[in-house]
Amino acid sequence: MADPFRSAPAAAPTAAQSFALQHLRGDNVFVGAQIPAAKWRRAIAALNGGPDPTAGETSVALVASDLAPGPNCNGVVLTDRRIIARSDEAFVDARYDELVEARGVKGIVFDDLFLHFQGRAFKLGGLQAMGPVLAFVQAMCATHPAYRAAPAAPLTTPTADDPTGALGARAALPSSDPRSPRSSTSRRGRSGGGCSRPTGPPTSPRAP
Repeated sequence: MADPFRSAPAAAPTAAQSFALQHLRGDNVFVGAQIPAAKWRRAIAALNGGPDPTAGETSVALVASDLAPGPNCNGVVLTDRRIIARSDEAFVDARYDELVEARGVKGIVFDDLFLHFQGRAFKLGGLQAMGPVLAFVQAMCATHPAYRAAPAAPLTTPTADDPTGALGARAALPSSDPRSPRSSTSRRGRSGGGCSRPTGPPTSPRAP
């Protein structure tokens, strides 16, 4: 099977990526680059939550059972740091390093997932694809909290020369152009960028 995280930089996989490859499979379960773009956008809108790209957070998996807005929404977004889920009017947005316990209860028709975090507890009632999600979060529970997620990696850090971080973020954008945006801007500034001072028409020598 092709690596669904093939677009990620060459680095050791995160805990979430490893557990997703081990445990997440089945109907309406999508991992890494296999997540359909349209379904991902619907999930972000329906759950009202998703990865924070400004902190370098990345998507890992989507369990998309019913992404209709409102109380019938039933889905799970897994990032490299958090679980975001909505089911049976319950909403979860919590970090993996806060996870204490996870257990599932199978019903005749629907299954329930119980998640316990530091100081918080949630019941995702009627969660579809509960089995794979339960296996994923239980694998997280069995991992030391310090190794469950990579530290935040902002796209850029503001500096005195770049107080908003915009230049750094722009320079971090992937591009096939070997020139950096800053150096291109500098060259345009030095050369006048097509806005050189007009010299006027040439003058002819005055007749004696």
